[in-house]
Order: sequence, then structure tokens, then C-alpha cells
Amino acid sequence: MFSSDRLKKIAAEAQSAKEDKKKAWNTKSIKEKFDEVVIGNEGYKQVLSSVLAGYLSELKTRHHVIVFGPSGTGKTYMLEQTLPDLDIPYVVIDSSSLVPAGYSGNTLTESLKEFYKSNQTASDRGIIVLDEFDKISEKANGGDTHKSHSIQGELLTNIQGKKEGGIDTRNSLWIVLGAFAYTDEMKQHPPAITKDDLKKYGFKNEVLGRITMEAMTETPTMEQMLERIAFSKDMKSFFDQMKLDGFELKSDDFEDEALLELAMVASNPLYGMRAVPTVLAAIKQKVVFSGEFKAGEVRISGALIKKIKSERNLG
Repeated sequence: MFSSDRLKKIAAEAQSAKEDKKKAWNTKSIKEKFDEVVIGNEGYKQVLSSVLAGYLSELKTRHHVIVFGPSGTGKTYMLEQTLPDLDIPYVVIDSSSLVPAGYSGNTLTESLKEFYKSNQTASDRGIIVLDEFDKISEKANGGDTHKSHSIQGELLTNIQGKKEGGIDTRNSLWIVLGAFAYTDEMKQHPPAITKDDLKKYGFKNEVLGRITMEAMTETPTMEQMLERIAFSKDMKSFFDQMKLDGFELKSDDFEDEALLELAMVASNPLYGMRAVPTVLAAIKQKVVFSGEFKAGEVRISGALIKKIKSERNLG
């Protein structure tokens, strides 16, 4: 049988290694991780790097963040690609799907219950990302004050920090994201908006007052979008998987027009970078199963991407 002393030693070593890994994350190293994932958006990356470094430190500094930016600019994508590497529990909640407490459907409380139930250490440190945060305003709900204020009231008690019914948000860090396309400020060129501007659209001052940091994402240039795709984890994974299936590709096998078509999909506000793994998976499926491709002779053409876009209704 395994001795309890041995098991305790293994657990202690694992915990020590985990703590050492956390200590390695500072503002600079987190920024470098962001740089690996997203080209551009320097302001967003700098703000978030500073906030996360403070939160991961022994101080557990909590500076909740609001992120503005047009759809498809990488607000959520960057977080989804990097938060797993920080080895800390996190959850992304779609605010547009939330209903007020007491109604049938997905409430904020139910979403948080599931998160804390699935992550036993989240009460010590846990990141809660509210995507589509702009959708809980009165403006976005057609003037439905009851729905908007109910959801915001539920948010306020949690962002302040509470322990109740399996939920413990007293140490949680909140990051809220939104396009805010309905605001006059985001329709300007270039967009210029602050959290204080949101009060006239039905956001409660008490909620906004709990958010101390602001950041804005920028629409990437075509060159930046091409770089994001070419050096993304999704593209690397695609090449690795193709090799395992007997189709070893070189970067030149991905034609210029194919990269451009893929960048155009990712630039579409309806899809953003989330569409990239969908298209790459469809390419792999056609190469491996269609019988039209032979190992060593595979060329990923713009025509192929266009065909996939049409089949997947990607515009």
C-alpha cells in the first residue's frame, strides 16, 4: 500500500511547484504571453497584464476591468487563449443569455454556482469574465428597466464580494467585455468611451463604481489579422494534427489567397477569431476524408476556403 507520508510529500511538492509557477507570472511575462496570441491591442494587453500580475501576486490585488471594443477585435479571444496558461480557475459567462433572478433560464447566480462547484480553489482565486456585458443595459433591453436593474443588482452583490450557497466571490477578479455598438461614443471615429458614459444608457452607478480599470481594443489592420492567424495556437495545432494524419504541410502549402480568405472571416464582427478553428477543422476533414488530396501534394487554396465559408454560412 502507498504510505500516507509519501502521498503527503507528493501533494506538498505539487503544491510547491504550483506556487512557484504563479510567482513566475509578473506584468512583463504575462504581457509576453499576450503578445504570443494577439498582434496589436497594446493598450488592452498592458492594462490586463498589470491587473493580472497584481491579482496573481501574494497581495491578490483586485482591480476589476471593463473592456470596450468593436466585435471581432480580440477582447474575448485573447482571454480564452491565455487564461488557461495562468493555472487559475476562470469562467466566461455570456451576459446576453442572463435572466433576472426568479425567472426560468440562466441567471448569474446559477452560472456562478456551477463555476464554484466545478472549481474547488476558485474561492481563493478565480477570474469571472462577463462577455457581452453591454447587453445588460436598459438600452440593450429595449428600455426594460426591471430586467436590466435586476441583473445589475445581482451582479453588484457578487462583484462586491459575497459568500452564500456555495458561491464565494470575495476574492474574485471580474473582467467585463462589450462592444457597446449602440452608444454614440462607439460610433465616433475613432471610438472614445469611458465607463462614466455608460450611465446614460442605463448602467447603474453602483456597478460601474466597482470597476476601477478601463481598456479599449482596436480594430486590427489586415496585416495584423494575418499575423494573428499565421502565428496562432490554432494554426500550429492544425499543422501538427495534419502531420499526425500523414499530411505534413509547409507554410507555403497555404496559399496567399487562402490566408486572405481566412483573415476576412476572422475580421467579420459576427465571428471574429472564433471562426478560425472552425475553418481549419473543416480543411482537415476535407483533406483527410475527401480522397481529393494526396500526401505531399496538398495545397490549401483560396477556393477551398471560399467553399468552406459557403458550406458553414460564414459569409
